[in-house]
Amino acid sequence: IIPPAPEVPKPKLVSEGIIERILKPLGLTYTQESRPLKEFIQFSLPKEILEIAEKIQIFKERLEALGIRSLSHLTKLSKINLYIPPLSEILNLPLPMNLAQLTPEVKNKIPEDILFISSKNNTIDLKINLNLEENFKVIKSIKTLPGEDISLIIRPSKPVENIYGTLNLVKKEISFYEMLRGIYANVLGFLGFGKFEKDFVIQKFYFDDKDEDGIYIADLRLPYIPGEYLLTTNLIYKDKELKEIKLKTELIPNGYVYENFFGKEVRIENAKVYLYALNPKTNEFELWNAKEFFQENPIITNRAGEYSFLVPPGKYYLFVEAKGYYPYKSEVFFLQDTNYISFPIELKNRLWIFSLIDWKIVVIILLGLIVIYLLRKLSRI
Repeated sequence: IIPPAPEVPKPKLVSEGIIERILKPLGLTYTQESRPLKEFIQFSLPKEILEIAEKIQIFKERLEALGIRSLSHLTKLSKINLYIPPLSEILNLPLPMNLAQLTPEVKNKIPEDILFISSKNNTIDLKINLNLEENFKVIKSIKTLPGEDISLIIRPSKPVENIYGTLNLVKKEISFYEMLRGIYANVLGFLGFGKFEKDFVIQKFYFDDKDEDGIYIADLRLPYIPGEYLLTTNLIYKDKELKEIKLKTELIPNGYVYENFFGKEVRIENAKVYLYALNPKTNEFELWNAKEFFQENPIITNRAGEYSFLVPPGKYYLFVEAKGYYPYKSEVFFLQDTNYISFPIELKNRLWIFSLIDWKIVVIILLGLIVIYLLRKLSRI
């Protein structure tokens, strides 16, 4: 008698609930009836990445060149600087770019429902980076300087009733005084006298289509306080559909000029900070034409010793001079992924020999000599 063959246990299906929790942040949906999970992962990308690739050919070509074709390749994003190509690059136009003077044919090449950002009067493109979080969620972000005037540009895919935006404070660098004030406000909120919220709206702004060409623009001045903000653009279409575009906005602290005084940084006021840029035509460095970009060069530092430049990609170096200090010249550096120059610069005092002296010891010695002198004078009386 041949015993019956043992039943082979059927493989358990992966819970669709678990898969849904993993894929939902990516804008993906999956059912096992549609196709195998392995095949799904192999041929899928997050909705936001696919949307950009469908509308911007340059972006699609870069993804293919980098070998990012599926969800399984998405981890490569954490190792590269992937960004949404700026308008000047998509339209192949030089900066500054006057949108009002573009032909209708060129304007129709602007990708729909994608937010673009530039500095004042479209002189410098601000790159929107695509960052990958631990849960494989794609986050759009920019880094720039506090107090900058920026323009937000968007071309809706269909008629809109309204487009508006908000700027929320998420996190900022606070002083000890501000920290105490925050604790005090929280205590008042607990007692019912008020409420202190960290994540609150700093600004609300509206987009406008002055030329009625289908391109909406909002001008915005960023806060002067460095920190992390959330810039949200809301599109309300006439068919009542809503679209929300979130952009993590990090405002980098200004650079500053200082001297090292007994291990402590002392800011230097009235230092002149010059920026030199490489002229590709002559292959020589020249004083950067800041007025073309609505800035000053050189910058004269304030009481906090601060300076900063917002510049297009290129090769640069800094030269700094201040009364009573040796001049400083930086190494040549190349900017590609960032547009701002703001790092600390240390100057050496011309009377540097005195910085080697510990004035506390000098004072103690002087006091000791005075005491000895007085004691001798008293002993003679």
